[in-house]
Amino acid sequence: MDMTQTDPPGTTAINSYMGRVDAAARGLPPDRRIELLDQLREHLDAVSQSPDATESSVLAAIDRLGDPTEIVASEVDLPASAAVGAATSRSGW
Repeated sequence: MDMTQTDPPGTTAINSYMGRVDAAARGLPPDRRIELLDQLREHLDAVSQSPDATESSVLAAIDRLGDPTEIVASEVDLPASAAVGAATSRSGW
């Protein structure tokens, strides 16, 4: 019996999005950058691992978070938790 593990829906899209956020966040102080990346990853992982997750629901969550450069631009003036909070509140999560 083959027990192949499959990735949660949207894994490739999440990894791609997180790579774009990481690239956009290179100018942030390291602690803020790490916090931002961790919070976004946690949010997207929760979406992808929910029982009713689909590729479409993950893509919609990514879309609601918005452009990585805009998220990072908001980081310049806000603590990471506030910026992610603003991004996730726009997403309805």
